Amino acid sequence: MNDHSKGNRKYFEKMRKTLLIHTALGEAIIALASDDRLIEVLHNNNPKEHSSFLHKGIQQLLRNNNLKPGDITLIGTTTGPGSYTGIRIGIAAAKGLSFALGIPIVGCSMLELIVRTAMEQTQFREVFWVPVIHARQQEFYYGIYSERGEPIHPEGLINLKEDRFPEIQENQCFTGLRQEEAALRKEVPGSDPVFVESISAQAFLQLVLHKYKSGKSVDAAGLLPNYLKEAFTTSPKSL
Repeated sequence: MNDHSKGNRKYFEKMRKTLLIHTALGEAIIALASDDRLIEVLHNNNPKEHSSFLHKGIQQLLRNNNLKPGDITLIGTTTGPGSYTGIRIGIAAAKGLSFALGIPIVGCSMLELIVRTAMEQTQFREVFWVPVIHARQQEFYYGIYSERGEPIHPEGLINLKEDRFPEIQENQCFTGLRQEEAALRKEVPGSDPVFVESISAQAFLQLVLHKYKSGKSVDAAGLLPNYLKEAFTTSPKSL
């Protein structure tokens, strides 16, 4: 290794290494980043294999990039809403690593991440984002976010058989996952939603770093799941 390569390696070693974990939905993502640059991203589309994929994938990411677990300095994970099992898998792994390595965790809402992905993939400006995730039958997890992707209404679980989404303004834009397109178009006709094919690892990284720099990281004990259980089915009020 020449002096230039040694210098680059030392610089790389000093940069913040962030591990991203997303297992809350059908597609799982784990990624490794150095500061604000993604190094490698792995995907899994079989929910039944999320647990084994996660643990084997983390080992693969470290091995491929000549890193040790102790080189990781920050963990970002999705906390829900979504699949209860998937949420638990991701949070358990993040907590275990955080406790063992003594490093902080940033938890991210799945709904907020959908918004950030939609913002990255579109040129829409000056809209209120309404991200939705199909829970079951006519029930949807939802939130309301500003044009800058900041939450402006508590996330919740709504049953469209009994309630309706809060009225915002004409410039609201529904967004969701492409695989849930049929359910959303059926239950929210005329909404003309923006669908994302897959969660963006880059948007995930930027959201984690933004929250970390804003002081929103926690330790292993402070990381909580965001299930949005059915106890949250009260009728939403108009804004």
